[in-house]
Amino acid sequence: MGTITKIEIQKKNKQRVNLYVDEEFVCGLSVETLVKRRLKTGGTVGLDDLKDAAVEDEKNGAFHDLLKALSVKKLTVKEAEDGLAKKEYLNEAVLYAVEKGKEYGYLDDAAYAEEYLSVYGERCGKLK
Repeated sequence: MGTITKIEIQKKNKQRVNLYVDEEFVCGLSVETLVKRRLKTGGTVGLDDLKDAAVEDEKNGAFHDLLKALSVKKLTVKEAEDGLAKKEYLNEAVLYAVEKGKEYGYLDDAAYAEEYLSVYGERCGKLK
């Protein structure tokens, strides 16, 4: 257990904060996670709570990046997994983001295949 001594907004990303426990930097979190976990200066926090908050923040970041990628083009599940893994997200965060994408209907391999065939099917012969 430690006491949160300082919370400061990051210089490059105003949506994230740096969290200090007992005057030492511990981690960076999104403002959303900070508010959701009710973390504030002077409050006490355990190591397990901080790990859980960091993992939750990682999951939310992975899902946010997945949505950004999907805003550019439609993806297969494999492309989504590979793209998030390339950005070095934790495996747990990648699985969370992909499952959430499937749940919302953003990732659907069958729909992707049908759409692909409707667009590119006439360009290729039957064999291809």
